[in-house]
Amino acid sequence: MDPTFSSISPLQSAWDDYGSDKDEKSPFDDPAFVIDQSAFEAPTYVGHDEKTEGIDEGGVGPLESRKSTGLERSVTIQSRIKQNSVVQATTEAITNVTETAVAGKFVVSGTWSITIGLAAFYAYAPLFMFFEKEPPMPVDLNAIDATKTAGVHNTALLIPCYKSAKIIGPTFVAALKIFQPHHIYVIANGTSPTALDDTEEVCQPYGVNHIWSPVGSKIVAQFVGCYAAKHFENVLLIDDDCALPANFPIVSNRMKGKIQCIRYSIKSVGPNSSRGTLCQQAQDLEYKISGLQRQSAGVIGSATFPHGAISVWNTKFLIKTFHTHPGFSVSEDWFFGHVARELGCRITMCSAILVETETPTDVFFAARGGSRGGFGEMTIFKQRFYRWIFFFVNGMYNNLKYILGSWKLGFWEIGAKLFVWQEVYETLLYLLAHFVLPISLIVRPAFCGYLTAGTFVLYYVIVTIFNETHLRLRNERVGWVALYVYYAPYKIALTCINIVSCYWALYKHPKVTEDAKAVEVVFRLEEEQPPLQPSRTASFGRRMTITAVGTRLSVAASVAAQKSAAQKDLTDACVAAQDFGARFSLDALSAGW
Repeated sequence: MDPTFSSISPLQSAWDDYGSDKDEKSPFDDPAFVIDQSAFEAPTYVGHDEKTEGIDEGGVGPLESRKSTGLERSVTIQSRIKQNSVVQATTEAITNVTETAVAGKFVVSGTWSITIGLAAFYAYAPLFMFFEKEPPMPVDLNAIDATKTAGVHNTALLIPCYKSAKIIGPTFVAALKIFQPHHIYVIANGTSPTALDDTEEVCQPYGVNHIWSPVGSKIVAQFVGCYAAKHFENVLLIDDDCALPANFPIVSNRMKGKIQCIRYSIKSVGPNSSRGTLCQQAQDLEYKISGLQRQSAGVIGSATFPHGAISVWNTKFLIKTFHTHPGFSVSEDWFFGHVARELGCRITMCSAILVETETPTDVFFAARGGSRGGFGEMTIFKQRFYRWIFFFVNGMYNNLKYILGSWKLGFWEIGAKLFVWQEVYETLLYLLAHFVLPISLIVRPAFCGYLTAGTFVLYYVIVTIFNETHLRLRNERVGWVALYVYYAPYKIALTCINIVSCYWALYKHPKVTEDAKAVEVVFRLEEEQPPLQPSRTASFGRRMTITAVGTRLSVAASVAAQKSAAQKDLTDACVAAQDFGARFSLDALSAGW
């Protein structure tokens, strides 16, 4: 057998022979081993009695010689290969890829400038806007005549709520300074044929209208309330924890032409309108900056969506929007904006007032025994991971479709699409972050560090300018500890939550669509006037209950029946307790949202 192809190479045999000697001489001391000075990339160890043909002589060497060379070299460094081969191979592969990227093969010229330019524009553009002038506060807060509020005569207030008996009382106290009791509709809901708490009993002393909806969904509650108040020209939608200030302006007079929806600026507060925790103060700064950004979007085009906490709509247009809304109870406010823009509606902003809303107290872990009524979560993680960011990836498809295919806003589409693209851009950053950042750290660690530090400086400059100019003018400044100490790690944590949520959505969304069932729900308003008690002098509002009558249908059948059933059964509805029905397709209802 040719020794070249033996299981033990000559080099190994020589090493074994010499290893048994006391002197343990190296095999390379043997004159039988010579180093071939050929033009190969590295010197080749040539075994005993082996003939080779050098490249300088016009050949490349016989096949056997080259195979033997490879075997001998691998055996010589056998122990080191066992220890380091995997690490070295991986490192070399990563280095080759990254060096190729740095060399320009995977790089488009100017991308860094484009990325930084877009970030700077989206970050700094809102700073050129200022909050509107705040309306004057009434002289006597205890003697406000709600009938004299401008715009209130044709506007209803809808308050969807879930187990809100403990928190909704202050909301009524604040709202009754703006609205008359019969203008206020409280739509309590839950997956039960009967009420889950005492919200109705809380409503009775205030004389407001109470409706019980047996479908546990905020969007269904709003849908029901919209039909119950359809005789009003406009409706104001608020959350159950929104306390309207006494100088709250009803800006329905601004809804002209393509403007059919106006969102209000909000601010985060703790219990009893306090500043709250550092987490709540950071959210306060975040909400106020977001409000200014939406205001700039509304000026040059359209805000992307109305805020879920508070917005005012034209009633007829809102009903039209409901019939086009996909029915998701997650990110329902985002879909309201998307559908409204597709229908040709401009969404603008009213920043004359900052409406208080209570927010989660912690990022990841809340105190034991804590609870928030209504639709609120106790932590930001649950709020944004499962609801706010969940539809970012799905929204990217809808946003791109809107950018390319919707032009009903005419000239205003340019500004609207500019800010819609911001959402696409932000989602792409979330999806690519865990690829780009590690590679950047390997390829150009110093440059990546400088860029990261520059990003922090960029946003610190933004929040400082905003806090010391815009918020100072409104006497709404955020504390320096929350701004300069807490805000940076807070934003880092939110970024990580957003990134993971986007990938969770990629995994979860197919399951959502597979489990989605179209539910035919026929609503029947059953008005029941409660008996007056001699000891009670306060007037009572209407007491209405919604009965779910329908059965589950296929998606196609439900969607096909939606418009005809709604027109036939619901157009005759009125507040005088007439029966009305509607069919509404609710995607993802079975997912428990």
